[in-house]
Amino acid sequence: MTQSKVNREVIYANSMYMLMRRINFKAERGWKVVGEVKGTAEGRYGCLIEREIRFS
Repeated sequence: MTQSKVNREVIYANSMYMLMRRINFKAERGWKVVGEVKGTAEGRYGCLIEREIRFS
């Protein structure tokens, strides 16, 4: 029986461009974006990402 665990993380960046670079960097390592990219009050952009880890 395999079990799985979901890691969630919120990543932030000062610009949309830098956030997209961070998302691409994480996507190469098995993360995927859940939810939409939102701007914060401080002028930063952030989004929630998650990765599912399976182990037996």
